[in-house]
Amino acid sequence: MKGRVIRYSADELAYIQSVSQWDRREALQAFLQKFRRDDVTLSQFNALCKRNGWFTGRTGRFELGA
Repeated sequence: MKGRVIRYSADELAYIQSVSQWDRREALQAFLQKFRRDDVTLSQFNALCKRNGWFTGRTGRFELGA
């Protein structure tokens, strides 16, 4: 079963890209409040960011000397 297509405006996509370095849950909550959307889940938000190459910047590795 395939999911449904979620449409995003250019302003919404630009905003998501600007907060893509944030924690995903915080970025999603900010997006939902700013654009008054309630049809986007965390997994859909994650998938959108991954498809567009908007990563958080974390590597999952420990930094030497940190």
